[in-house]
Amino acid sequence: MAKFIVFLLLLIPLSTGAMWLMDHPGFMTVEWFGYEIRMAMALVIIALVILIMLTTWLGLLFWQLFHWPEKRRLRKALTRQEKGLQHLTRSVTALALQDSQAAERSLQQAVKLLPNSALPRLLSAQLAASQGHSDKSAEHLRFLLADKDTSLFATRRLIDQHMQQKKYEEALVLALQAHQDQPRDHHTNLVLVDLYFHCNRLDAIIALATSTKLHHGLSRGERNRFAAIAYYLRAIKETDPLARLRALKHATNYAPEFLPAVILLAQHYAEQGQSRDTFKLLRRAWARAPHTAVLQQLLVYLAPLPAKRQRRIAAMLATKAKGSAEAALLEATIAQKQERYEDAAKVLQAAIEHHDRKPLYSAMAEVAVKLSGQAADASPWFKRAMDAPNEPRWHCASCGTSQNHWELHCASCVVLDSSVWGQPEVTRSEIQVCA
Repeated sequence: MAKFIVFLLLLIPLSTGAMWLMDHPGFMTVEWFGYEIRMAMALVIIALVILIMLTTWLGLLFWQLFHWPEKRRLRKALTRQEKGLQHLTRSVTALALQDSQAAERSLQQAVKLLPNSALPRLLSAQLAASQGHSDKSAEHLRFLLADKDTSLFATRRLIDQHMQQKKYEEALVLALQAHQDQPRDHHTNLVLVDLYFHCNRLDAIIALATSTKLHHGLSRGERNRFAAIAYYLRAIKETDPLARLRALKHATNYAPEFLPAVILLAQHYAEQGQSRDTFKLLRRAWARAPHTAVLQQLLVYLAPLPAKRQRRIAAMLATKAKGSAEAALLEATIAQKQERYEDAAKVLQAAIEHHDRKPLYSAMAEVAVKLSGQAADASPWFKRAMDAPNEPRWHCASCGTSQNHWELHCASCVVLDSSVWGQPEVTRSEIQVCA
């Protein structure tokens, strides 16, 4: 309807002009090279219209011929793109049907037809990784590094692959580039610190953790923790006592709760005969958390002291950690060494009412034998010790694997600084069954 109205609107001026020419007929005379050409005005107008239409048609024809190669290339590109999208659709459908072979074939065709597209490469990288073809996956991921929309994903996946293959130096190069692009990204900073630890770049970790530029990348607690661990690892390797002491002091200053550094510093003080500094450090750690390792170091410190002073210090420390099983063990152990078995029994019985701990029952069994002289009196306590829950221990917070001591990386899942003291929520066998 709209086109018909436009046609009518155009017909009005044309019919009006034709009627005007019929009312005012005339002729046009042209003299050229001695010739005189006389034509009716209507014929002249018709000739001009035909000439204009012919010129326009020839112009369009030449324009089409001039742009024909470009249009042909564009047509072929559109055809390739359409076929590539078809293969891409088939690959996604095959993946949904869990047909990895058909998906791989379709993706290969899609990559050939869409060589500059990121999506086929992305799916190919994921499929190759799921099939265990890390080399093929890495090839596609390296292509994705050039695309700003997929560069972060590709970088992280390549870093993960290098770390699984223990190619830490290669992974570090990628992590440094990612950190340069996104210096405040939390995940990037954590990965960079982990790789620095793997590559033994302790100075780089300290510089990274103490830099004020990372205020939005890592929390203050994380920065202090990583700096403490780096100084602790440096102290382990130091042979110079002064350098070792400085590193341990830095570690305990950055993270006073980092027990491995506290214990090592206490041992260093003891080796150097600095008993006052040893006790001061252990007392602070004990007040913060009465850990079994601190208890063992306190017993070593108290061993050479006079009995009266041992008793006074043990009572003072028990007051600071009142109600804990470790405080009772400290007092009971000192009492046993001084042959005050009744006092040891009294302390242990009070602790047993609130704590179901193996060391309490074992200590009570020894005290019972000393009090009665009969080995049979220890049997009930040994039985209760066997039935008691497992003792808190070092374990990986990520996978639950038990550890003999604090470890930088878990031996099973290789997670950084995952060692915690306590009772693991799950056991390793439960994880394997769930997997």
